[in-house]
Amino acid sequence: MGSVSADWIISRLCEEFGCLPNEAQDLPFGLCSRIMLLRDYAQSRSMIENTDPEELKKHMTPGIERVLRTQIELEIASREED
Repeated sequence: MGSVSADWIISRLCEEFGCLPNEAQDLPFGLCSRIMLLRDYAQSRSMIENTDPEELKKHMTPGIERVLRTQIELEIASREED
């Protein structure tokens, strides 16, 4: 996979935070990317909790996979503590 263009990054920031391109260039990129990851995690988790498992399989995304992996890791850690 190639690198992501600066134009695409600015476009995503504008979409996510409702700003104009000249404003997006001044946003703190690290903070913005963490916020976007947290929002994606919350949206993916909500989808998992509110969607039939068979239907969820049809709409699998990297975000949903990340949430499922995290849930499994937490369950394993919890069992190891007992």
